[in-house]
Amino acid sequence: MTQLFNLKEVWNISQPNYEEVVSQLKSELNTDCAISNRYGIILASLIKEFAKGKIIPQKILELISEKKQIAEELNLKHINSFALETMDYNYLFSFSEELILIS
Repeated sequence: MTQLFNLKEVWNISQPNYEEVVSQLKSELNTDCAISNRYGIILASLIKEFAKGKIIPQKILELISEKKQIAEELNLKHINSFALETMDYNYLFSFSEELILIS
């Protein structure tokens, strides 16, 4: 029986190396960032406030989940990101259906 594909290669395709992506973004953009899944679980991070394994605060997740309603109220087609300004840092939350990028 001939093996049509390498299971290890299939696994790597379906499971991106988020740590590597975060490192590349750091070198390309010169900024720390983090990646989470749509449930807010941090998958990789160089931001101490959003460390790997932590969860994005519920209020931020609620804001992201209400992006369609907010866009409608503002007569926009869609919203791709939100900015959060703090005393010390500025965070940009960019999102797709599956992932959230924090930079």
